[in-house]
Amino acid sequence: MIRIEVKGIKEVLKNLDPKKVDKAAKSALNRVKTQAKTESVRRMSKIWNIKQSDLLKKSSGKDRIETSGYIGSDLTAHIYFMSGGISLAYLGATEFRFKGNTLVKMNRKSSRITRRTAKDRTGVQVQTLRGGRVTRLRAFFSAVKFGKSGAAGYHLGVFSRHKGGGRLPVYERKMISVATMIRKREVLEPLQKFIREKFDERFNHELKRQGLIK
Repeated sequence: MIRIEVKGIKEVLKNLDPKKVDKAAKSALNRVKTQAKTESVRRMSKIWNIKQSDLLKKSSGKDRIETSGYIGSDLTAHIYFMSGGISLAYLGATEFRFKGNTLVKMNRKSSRITRRTAKDRTGVQVQTLRGGRVTRLRAFFSAVKFGKSGAAGYHLGVFSRHKGGGRLPVYERKMISVATMIRKREVLEPLQKFIREKFDERFNHELKRQGLIK
């Protein structure tokens, strides 16, 4: 969660109409919290290997990032980054197969490999950070159904089998959440600077609209 809080306005502008000052501050906060949400997604997708659309929405259509609605007298706005995990399938994941010692990327429509041997190995490779290390996992893609009736859908995940045989249950590989992504220094620090600058800019604009400054 990111908290956007305005302090010291009444003291600095004590000679101005306090109601108009509050109105200007609330209007500026409303604008900036929306801008900050957009900027946070842009910053995260620049560092993490994931599309902005996948950061904003879950496969169910629900939001991963939400902003507070009403801004009260405390002049505080919040941006909530949900803790639910994002599947590795959305982080540059591709299927691969080793034919002996040769790596062959899988084509889901028509694979050149039609026969497996004991030396063949299949898996999924992921790259969570843009330009970062590629990790190859003994895993596979699978779509899992969620919800019921009209609210039902499918979640695409990267899964592995527990050791001990193919009949044992499978498990989904470790996922990451936007709550974790936003804490990365390369994302959070520029975002905090963006919020400060945009609020100052917007607040001055709103004060002018209220006729409090020229």
